[in-house]
Amino acid sequence: MTICLAESARRGLLIALLVLSYGVRVGADAFDCPPLSRGDYLAPPVSKFGRGLVWRVTAPSGASSVVLGTMHVADPRVDAMLDVVRGELDSSRQFVMEVVLDAAALGELQMAMRLPAGSTLRDIVGDGLFELTAARLSQYGIARDQALVMKPWAAFTALSMPAHSRGLPLDMNLMLHAQAAGKSVSGLETVSEQIAVFESLAIAAQLDMLREVSCHHDVLQAEIETLVTRYDARDLAGIMALSMQHVDAADEAFLEVLLWERNVRMVARMTDLLDAGDAFIAVGALHLVGPRGILERLDKLGYSVGRIY
Repeated sequence: MTICLAESARRGLLIALLVLSYGVRVGADAFDCPPLSRGDYLAPPVSKFGRGLVWRVTAPSGASSVVLGTMHVADPRVDAMLDVVRGELDSSRQFVMEVVLDAAALGELQMAMRLPAGSTLRDIVGDGLFELTAARLSQYGIARDQALVMKPWAAFTALSMPAHSRGLPLDMNLMLHAQAAGKSVSGLETVSEQIAVFESLAIAAQLDMLREVSCHHDVLQAEIETLVTRYDARDLAGIMALSMQHVDAADEAFLEVLLWERNVRMVARMTDLLDAGDAFIAVGALHLVGPRGILERLDKLGYSVGRIY
C-alpha cells in the first residue's frame, strides 16, 4: 500500500458529498453510523490555473521544465496521461515525484502503519467499528489479522482508495518509464515526512476519519468516479471544489498540514530543479490549484507558468 495524502485527507477530502444516515449491522453487533455531513469550510477561490493538468514552468533564466498534476489511483483514464506526456518526459533530464517509494521507503511505511506490540485496532476503536472496518478492508485483500494491527490512520488511508482497481497508479508508471529510460529519479518529500502528517493527528481525529470512511464506504467509493471524471476533463477548479465539500472548520488545522504547508515545502525544493531546467515534476493535482497552490506560488516567485494540456 502507498500513502496518497492528497487523495486521503480529513473527512474524505477527495470524495464528493452525499448526505445520508444509516446503521450498519455486522454479525451480532449493531454499530450506529453517524450521517455523512456537509462541511462548512469554504474552499479558496480558484482565480488562476483552474483548468489543465500539464504546465510549462519557465524560470527567470529561461530554463524550462514541466509540472504534471496526477491522481494516485490506478484507472485507465488517469493512466492515459502517460501517453499525453511521454514526449515531454522523454525529453527531460530528470523525473521528480512527491516521494520515491523504493524498497527502503516501502519497508518504513509498512512498519509505520502497524500498531505497537500488544495494541490492537479493536482495542482502540471498539468492537462495532472494528468489525465494520475489517469487513471493508477485506475488499482490499487485507486479512482480519492484518487489520487487527493497523493504526486507525492506516486503515482510513487504505479505505479511501478505490477498492477494486488493478495495476499501478500514474505516478508509479511515470517513475518506471523514467527509470527504464535511464533518467535520474528523485522525490520532493521523504516517506517519513508523509507519514508524519498522519502521525500528528490525535487519536480522536483518526477515529472520526475511520468511522466516516467505514460507515459510508460504498457511497464514497461511488463518488471517486466523479473525481476521476473531473480529472479526465482537466478541471482543476472542479477538483478543488469537490475536494473541500466534506471539510469543516475543525479540519482546517489538518488541511494546513496536509496541503498548504506541504505546498510551501515542495515549492522550496523544486526551485533549484526549475532553475536548472529540463525537469519533469509530477505531484498530486490538488497541490497545484488555488491561491496557496504550487502553480500560483511559482507564479508569484517570478516563474512563467503556461498550460500545455
